[in-house]
Amino acid sequence: MSVLKRAKTWEISESEGESDAETQPSIKCIAFTDQGDDNNETATANSPTDGLEQDNKDHNTDCKSTAKTEPSDTLVAPRPARSGTASPGRKRRTKVEIEADRQRVEERKEAREKLKRVRAEEKEERREDQQRRKEAAERQKSLRPDNCLKCLTVCIDPALLQDDGSDVLLGTLSAVEWRSSIETQQLPHSITWTRDLPPEKDSSGPLEEEQVLLVLGLTDFMGMVVSVKQTLHGNGEESAVESFFKLLSECLNRDAKMAVTVLVMGSNANSWTGTWDVPELSQRSQLGMEDLDIEEVLVFLQLYRNITVVFLDSWQDVTDHVCAVTKALSKRPYKLLTERCELPFCVDGSWASGVRVERDGAGLGEVWSRQITQLNRVSPAVASTLTTAYPSPQILLQESPQLSSSIPSILQKLCWNLSRLTSAVPMPTIYIEDKTYNKGGNLAQVQHVVLILSGKGGVGKSTLTTELALALRHAGKKVGILDVDLCGPSIPRMLSVGKPEVHQCDSGWVPVYTDAQKSLALMSIGFLLEDPDEAVVWRGPKKTALIGQFVSDVAWGELDVLLVDTPPGTSDEHLAVLENLKKQHKVDGAILITTPQAVSTGDVRREITFCKKTGLRILGIVENMSGFVCPHCSECSNIFSKGGGEELAKLTGSVYLGSVPLDPLLTTSIEEGKDFIQTFPDSATFSAINSIAQTLLTSIQNP
Repeated sequence: MSVLKRAKTWEISESEGESDAETQPSIKCIAFTDQGDDNNETATANSPTDGLEQDNKDHNTDCKSTAKTEPSDTLVAPRPARSGTASPGRKRRTKVEIEADRQRVEERKEAREKLKRVRAEEKEERREDQQRRKEAAERQKSLRPDNCLKCLTVCIDPALLQDDGSDVLLGTLSAVEWRSSIETQQLPHSITWTRDLPPEKDSSGPLEEEQVLLVLGLTDFMGMVVSVKQTLHGNGEESAVESFFKLLSECLNRDAKMAVTVLVMGSNANSWTGTWDVPELSQRSQLGMEDLDIEEVLVFLQLYRNITVVFLDSWQDVTDHVCAVTKALSKRPYKLLTERCELPFCVDGSWASGVRVERDGAGLGEVWSRQITQLNRVSPAVASTLTTAYPSPQILLQESPQLSSSIPSILQKLCWNLSRLTSAVPMPTIYIEDKTYNKGGNLAQVQHVVLILSGKGGVGKSTLTTELALALRHAGKKVGILDVDLCGPSIPRMLSVGKPEVHQCDSGWVPVYTDAQKSLALMSIGFLLEDPDEAVVWRGPKKTALIGQFVSDVAWGELDVLLVDTPPGTSDEHLAVLENLKKQHKVDGAILITTPQAVSTGDVRREITFCKKTGLRILGIVENMSGFVCPHCSECSNIFSKGGGEELAKLTGSVYLGSVPLDPLLTTSIEEGKDFIQTFPDSATFSAINSIAQTLLTSIQNP
């Protein structure tokens, strides 16, 4: 029995040829393909006939052959439709598109190569920068004084070793482990220095320093003085006395940068202030020399030949001088590296070696004082006395004919030297008005300037500055407060002035006034900060510049007292405010704030030393937090120790202005920004502060 399988979809195709037996009904072969099978299956079916079985077999055979030879007559199942979106037909690219794709690939490749090169260059630059930094650090390290000291060699002329005292010099150099060598020098009896250069620098040998020390005995020096004197007044004739001046002049002509210092050994200090020993007097008389001749030679050597003369007593003094010069030479390379000209405001007359002269003539008095010191070999105190009496050399020359013959010899020599130096140039006549000289500026109308100092922080310095200012204002005085505590400006908070804007006028900054009567003015860095919590992270030069601007550029107007609140300790701020104030105004003195504890009084001792070194008058010592005032019974209890400030004043010979207790009412007034003097006029703390203020007024008005 034949089985016919039905496909899911199928077609019937008729054969073009017809069978030979057209009259016999038959069903043509059906060929189909099942989608579920991998192999094609063909099935045939015949309808039953009345013929024999043999005829059926022949008919089946014919059907199979027909299915093989006539494919068009078979039924073929179509391909099933694919699920999803049909993929579009592949489009063939043109040459232009292929070339564009190739160019894009090349560009991406070049970009990757370029990025790779850039990264490699940046890496190399970072490596080179690190190497440069490392080399710079090594160079800077090699320039430090302790390393430079190892590269210096002290060269001593053999002629100096003939003196028995030279063993002191050699022994000292050996003890400190400094290198020294015995070498014949161009200038006999001299000491020079050589410096070994780093290996990377091309050099033929060690570098010779410019500093030269010429060690002479008193006899040799007097011979050189005679030689110089005869050269100056002998119309070019050769000196009859053999001396070192000729050799010294030849060396200076060959090397103009040479800095020569003549050490005259064997002379005591009294020899150059007017008192001479008998042997020295006989030697001077034999040479025909006078004091004026020697001073003339010294001035000539210093001004015209750049030769400094130093008088020493023994070889020990010579050794100390050699050690000092050696240390200075070891510090020179690092000093030249660190000192730049980027901060011109630091180059001031009091800091630099010279004197700064302004366009208005400020500084000429200091020049005149130094000239007196150099011409007459006098002390700075004597020179200061002369400049006070005669503010300029022109005034001294104008009044010299009217001076009596009994004037001191120093003044006679000074007039004689000035007449010689100014004989070629006529001196202008100066007319002096009988009035007090005032330097002017924004401090011209300020009567008194007082500094508030403390050795420690937290002793109540700003609190007492504020309360003293309020007490002076209630006494009818116009008071100003300059807050130079740049890192901790607290006075604006204590006076409850908020953060007003600082305006400018023609004279500079206008201070902030705390009242309508403008009796209390204030200037602080707290007004210039955008954020009150902002920290002032500045170095010394920047602080110094701002303090100088505060002193010179604040238009204070008329003030009876200007109180300057300073930070604790002795730092750049103190030096800056003191130097800038002294340029424009007289500083009346300073008040020192302390607490009773020994730790605080010990720091105030150092503050007293600072005042003495800077010439600042100590107006008095105030002891703050001296006991605790009970808010209920007003009894004072000594929480800390007692009497530390008063005892310190007795030991140091200072004035004890008084003590201020630790009062809760004062603390509350400061926290709330109220005027304690006006709010609690009957309190014991008010009496103490008012007494200190009155003592201060008396002290500055009657110095």
